[in-house]
Amino acid sequence: MLKANQLHHRRVFFAHILRVKDQLGGWAVLYERLYGREGSRKEIQKLQNRFYPERSNPNLDFIAFCLDSLPELANLKAADLFGVGPSK
Repeated sequence: MLKANQLHHRRVFFAHILRVKDQLGGWAVLYERLYGREGSRKEIQKLQNRFYPERSNPNLDFIAFCLDSLPELANLKAADLFGVGPSK
């Protein structure tokens, strides 16, 4: 079972990616930014599926890949990127 805080951190990270996707104009453009080429419908759908927090568990390599490929995320601190903060 997924712990609530793990799901929260994924949702926050994915929200940043989805914001960039919306700024760029959609999934196809995001795919092209990440991989440097146009994606097939199947590849774009696979990318979309990677950003469902309940289904996907991004590893550190994928997170670093996104950060390297999307300069829009460069100014975010790790705490902001994953929604980590002091306990209340």
